[in-house]
Amino acid sequence: MSKARSKCAVRFLYHNNGCIMRMQYRKIDDFLESPLRKSGYFDWNTEIHDILVKGASGYNKIKTVRELYDFVSNYDFSSPQVRVFNTDPQYLAEKHAKEYERKEVYSIEQIQQVTKEVLFNPKEEADIILDGDIVRGNSQRYQLFFTKGVKCSCCGIEGKFFRKERSIKMNTKRYHLNLYAINNDGIEILMTKDHIVPVSKGGDNKLHNYQTMCEVCNKKKGNKMEV
Repeated sequence: MSKARSKCAVRFLYHNNGCIMRMQYRKIDDFLESPLRKSGYFDWNTEIHDILVKGASGYNKIKTVRELYDFVSNYDFSSPQVRVFNTDPQYLAEKHAKEYERKEVYSIEQIQQVTKEVLFNPKEEADIILDGDIVRGNSQRYQLFFTKGVKCSCCGIEGKFFRKERSIKMNTKRYHLNLYAINNDGIEILMTKDHIVPVSKGGDNKLHNYQTMCEVCNKKKGNKMEV
């Protein structure tokens, strides 16, 4: 095992009986030697997503355990790492539909109105009740959208509505509000909070260092200064 590869890890998510399951290997060789030993719930053809191969790049098109195994087996872990994400809007929309419990849709004006009193409050004073569900009302994303706008700073696509959602895998009672745009193909595009100066390059987790960006452009940008 090479020194570069010994520091790497592999993890991915898959579905089993309607539940999202997580597999993680601390070392690449643990995955290569026996990729199925820790679970009887998936096989070579199991579809996987949210893949991370620490120290590698270019695995955004991998769909199954077999493809991941083949990729890791042949990857040169001594090469420079450039992370590549899948930026296909249809793939991203389907991924969100699998990972989130999705409820009501609200206009931007509605959310701006119900959060205005708590938008910049301390965390413990910022909960709101929205149609019977607890929602944090001072998210930095809302602060960004309501102070700097809802258009992507790169491609110009504009957020149109909020959807109340919560992560299935987090198993929490609290919901959050995600802002979505609609592209020309009618596909929902998540609007995100992007760091103008990436944290990896010394950027702050502060409002002055945030800009509104759609998920597609944000993933293309990665940790660069611009797309």
